[in-house]
Amino acid sequence: MPRYVTSLFLCLTLAAAAAHADESEALRNFLGDTHLKQNIINTAAKSTAITRHPCSTATYGVEDAIELRPMKFDPSGNPQAGELKIPVKEDGCGAGHLLNVYLWVQRESSIAVTPMLPGTSHAEDTLQKQAYPYVLQAAGGPEPNCPTGYIEDTRYVGEAGKPGKGAKAAPWKEVWTLQSCGWTAEVPVLFSPGASGIKITAGPKKDVKKEPTEQNKL
Repeated sequence: MPRYVTSLFLCLTLAAAAAHADESEALRNFLGDTHLKQNIINTAAKSTAITRHPCSTATYGVEDAIELRPMKFDPSGNPQAGELKIPVKEDGCGAGHLLNVYLWVQRESSIAVTPMLPGTSHAEDTLQKQAYPYVLQAAGGPEPNCPTGYIEDTRYVGEAGKPGKGAKAAPWKEVWTLQSCGWTAEVPVLFSPGASGIKITAGPKKDVKKEPTEQNKL
C-alpha cells in the first residue's frame, strides 16, 4: 500500500509539472505572436504620456509580461483565462517612458488590451483608476479651464510597514507625477491592503511637491 501511494503521488507530481510546462510553452507562443506584439505596442502608444509628447521617430520594446492572474490555455493554445501587465519601453526625441499595457481574457479565445499608467506602479488597473481621484484631490483638484490633466509617471517606492490583520500583502508607497496645464505635482500615495480590500491614501498636501510648468515659471 505505501508503494502505491508513493507511486500515485509521483504520477500526480509529474502530471502537474507537465501541465505547468505546457502552460508555460503556450504562454511563450502566445506572447511571441507578432500581431499581438504590434497590438501591444499600438496600445502603449495610446498612453496619455505619449499622446501629450508625440514623437514620430520613437521606438518601442516589449518587456517580459507580469502575470496578474495565471494565464490558462486550451490544448490548441487559445487563451481561456488570465490577466497580464506588459511593460513597454519607449525611447525617442531625447526622452523615454516606461509604458504599461493591461491584457486580459474577456472570454474564451478573446482578449482585450488597454493602456495602464506609465512607470513602476504596483497597483493593478482597477486600483489605479480608483486612486486617481485621490491623487488629483491631494494635488489641489482640477485646474480651471485645463482639459489636459493626466498622470505623467508613477514610481514604486517600497513597502511601508508590515501586513495588517487579515491582509495578504504589506502596505506600499508610490509617488505619482500629475501633469496639468500650469503645474506639475508629485503626490505620495499609500496603498494599504486589508481583509476587505485596499485602502488608498494620497498626500498629505504638505508632502506634495507642486511646481509651475516651465512655460509658467517667471
